[in-house]
Amino acid sequence: MLGKTEAWHILDAAPGARLIAGIVPGTPAEDLRRDILAGQVINRAVYREVSAGDSLMIPAGTVHALGPGILLYEVQQSSGLTYRIYDWDRPASAGRALHPSQSAEVSRPVTAEPQPLSPAPGVQELLRCAYFVLERLASDHTPLERDTAAQSFHALTVIRGKATLHVHGASWTLKPYESVLLPAGLGCYTLNGDFEALSSRLP
Repeated sequence: MLGKTEAWHILDAAPGARLIAGIVPGTPAEDLRRDILAGQVINRAVYREVSAGDSLMIPAGTVHALGPGILLYEVQQSSGLTYRIYDWDRPASAGRALHPSQSAEVSRPVTAEPQPLSPAPGVQELLRCAYFVLERLASDHTPLERDTAAQSFHALTVIRGKATLHVHGASWTLKPYESVLLPAGLGCYTLNGDFEALSSRLP
């Protein structure tokens, strides 16, 4: 399927920070299309207040945008496709072109709901779709045993503390916002330490 489905995990958010995650429920598709072409889609946007630890699935075709004061981790379907539907009334430029006709064709009147985090240790699946799985890994020095099982890469990013990665007798320490890409053929590996990390892989 063409498009760009995304997952957002909020790493940090200022008090009252908001993002746009969809269109007012009940909006007819033809009304959404008309407002996009008229440059008035912002009047139908749904704003969501978010906190650190929230996760959102943003299916392809969902109108979405970040507000100020938000730091997030994003996983997306393998696609470089982006249609800019509105640019906050800034003057148009070649570097920030708008795509009203394309946006009107693909945008859907749907919303995305933030999913709060359950802060338990271990492995927690945050979001899943046909294109990727996003998981939270957390430990208080209890080793986490993982396995690529020759099925998918594992992309790991530490977001709190330090994690020591043990692979076939070798080890590396990952600090906050350091990442590592483990190939599907790697097999078993272990993570140890007092840490929180995000892992993305194929479903």
